[in-house]
Amino acid sequence: MTRQGITDDALALLALLLGCSDGLEEIRKSRVLVPLLIDLLRFGSTKGKENSITLLLGLCKDGGEEVARRLLVNPRSVPSLQSLSTNGSLKARRKAEALLRLLDRCCSQSHNPAG
Repeated sequence: MTRQGITDDALALLALLLGCSDGLEEIRKSRVLVPLLIDLLRFGSTKGKENSITLLLGLCKDGGEEVARRLLVNPRSVPSLQSLSTNGSLKARRKAEALLRLLDRCCSQSHNPAG
């Protein structure tokens, strides 16, 4: 098995763990995963890009504001997501667009606090 195949399999496994609340919380605690996933959005295989975007979207949904903030402060994340939203596979494009919308909401909420 190639290094890329192992990476793709590991990402698929992590994506499965998002479905479990304990797994989700443990993955969210990782400080190295988000930068790694951003790099994989740029340099991964088609499957790796799809799994990376699945993970990032899952990590940012439902209480993942901290992960969303980490994405927003990384200078490579939004350009990588924009590139995927136009040039990725159908699945990657849909998920990149959803994550960009989520980040936009997160960003606008942090600049316009209610109340």
